[in-house]
Amino acid sequence: MMEENEENILFWQSRIKITQTPEPFIPQFIPENAVPFYQEHEDIRSFLYDPFGDIPSGAYGVELTVNDNIEVVFFTKADTKFEAIRLGHAWLTNLKFKFMGLDGIVEAKAITKNSQEILSQNHLFEVILPQGFIKNKVNIIERFIKAFYYINDCTVQLIILWQREPRSDESEEQSNLFHLRVFIEYNMKNSNIEDKLKLEGIFQFFSMDIENQIGERARISNPFDVSHLDILKGTVFNNDITFSRNFVPEDVNFDFPENTPLPRLPRLKNNNVRYIDVKNHFKRNAIRVGTHIKESVITNHETFMPINKLPQDLAIFGKSGSGKTYFLARFIEELTIKAPNVGILVLNVAKESQEIFYRDFDKIKYSDEEFHIPYFIQTESESLKKHLQETATYICASLGLKNVFEKIIYRTEVGFFELQGKLPEFFIGLLKGVEIYMNNNPYGLEEQANLLQVFKNRMNVFNEDKVQEVLKITEKLPNWVNSWLNGKNIFLDLSMTSKFVKMLIVNAIFQLIRTITKDIEAEELKYLIVIDEAHAILVKPITTNSDDADFIMKEQMAKIFSELLKEYRSRGVGFVIADQSPSQLFEEVVSQPSIKVIFRQDYPNNTLFSEDPFERQMLTQLENRLALVNNGATGEKYDPILIP
Repeated sequence: MMEENEENILFWQSRIKITQTPEPFIPQFIPENAVPFYQEHEDIRSFLYDPFGDIPSGAYGVELTVNDNIEVVFFTKADTKFEAIRLGHAWLTNLKFKFMGLDGIVEAKAITKNSQEILSQNHLFEVILPQGFIKNKVNIIERFIKAFYYINDCTVQLIILWQREPRSDESEEQSNLFHLRVFIEYNMKNSNIEDKLKLEGIFQFFSMDIENQIGERARISNPFDVSHLDILKGTVFNNDITFSRNFVPEDVNFDFPENTPLPRLPRLKNNNVRYIDVKNHFKRNAIRVGTHIKESVITNHETFMPINKLPQDLAIFGKSGSGKTYFLARFIEELTIKAPNVGILVLNVAKESQEIFYRDFDKIKYSDEEFHIPYFIQTESESLKKHLQETATYICASLGLKNVFEKIIYRTEVGFFELQGKLPEFFIGLLKGVEIYMNNNPYGLEEQANLLQVFKNRMNVFNEDKVQEVLKITEKLPNWVNSWLNGKNIFLDLSMTSKFVKMLIVNAIFQLIRTITKDIEAEELKYLIVIDEAHAILVKPITTNSDDADFIMKEQMAKIFSELLKEYRSRGVGFVIADQSPSQLFEEVVSQPSIKVIFRQDYPNNTLFSEDPFERQMLTQLENRLALVNNGATGEKYDPILIP
């Protein structure tokens, strides 16, 4: 920004641009005897006050400019640039103290000799309020926002100037009365007479329904005694004229109305954050979550998540458009930089074209030849029975079969090992072996027929060549598995598979990881599994019919996944689970992850994370890129975090 020529500068303005409005003010009832006699309990909140208390009092102003957006600026005159900066920060700090949640930016603005020439092109009106007791409090700012916000054919400004009345010679007490003048300034882009009349008609709205106890009404006038430069300087109270009225804060609502279209950040009443200096060595081994918000104000305190805590699992929930997917992608990108030896496996189970968020990952689609997940991995003899049982469990769940089939599948597996020393190469071979076992070991006549029919129906779903190639048992691990174990990042796309095939393949992946990973002693992240749109595989059943295949499949899947979450932690394997509607997911998916990042949520999703009615409501009103963070690993609950 170019420095102004000092000879061209008339004076300086200290300006505070408001960047976020405070939380709503709710007066509290306090008994009279609870307040000392020399203090007054504030049952209103107002910026009609004298922040510096100079003698004589200075003039202060607030300027609201609307066009495509709205800008709110407090200002006062200063003699030098340095004084403008100092006054601005002092005033802003005082405003933040009076208005919880308010924040702004201080600027020193030079008012130059050509400012008057530029401003003289604008039209100026004054709203003259009646003197004395006003029947109803004047909501001039709220009226202005309602009248002009979203009007695009002109720029309109509301300028309110005030100055404390000087202390009288007879009284030693400081006056509580304020001189007040209200101006409206506009610049029409087009000189259409109809548009001008429309605008002046709206101006008339500012004088309507405002009257004092003797019936004198507010009115609109062209100020003959004031120049644009006088307004910038604040010298509009120098002449003894009738336009300068005296008011107390109770007369005019000098607060930020609910309809102010500026950010208003929520505040958590029972947060328990520990503020500590975050050293560089800690940052190098942690992922930045966002910027902390304290008492509704964005701070400079950044929140980080230690990478070695990720085996305790991370859940990210939020409505579409709230910032969930963007946060997940940025989180993973930073992890790949700070922990290059951690293998990340993204299971894309729902949406197509999600690979754009994972540019440097090796991408394998279900239709590709290298998409290969053996349905069983040969292990040492001492753990063989355990892995055979786990395989029987996930196959039974994936096919939506009742528990009786789990024993049948397991016995069939044991039979194959006793006869051949291994399981069939192709998955359909195992299923046909199960069918043979059932024929050779029948249940009662009626039950046998039902069991065989149900099993044949499920078997037909997986009798596809592609399914057999994907699940084929091989002597060596698939290349992508070896790459992942060695720290490579893999994106597996299952978005185009059917529901039952998808569930079978995902379960095969989980079992494969269960088999090839080992317990580690130290708390360390070695591998990470990412599942976005988790409802595609982790959703509750839509029916309560215990004979329904979907019900059986999902009930069994809930048990399997709960065990995996616990078992993987000791192996340095973490989950990152993201979804829009956590209330539709298995309870374990919501309850077990220690770290939760919660973006905007509607009912009933908002009830899952807090018993407090205020917090539940806050979750429904979070702006985009704001999230509540519950860190079970440290026991901390943060105020909303601004996601970068």
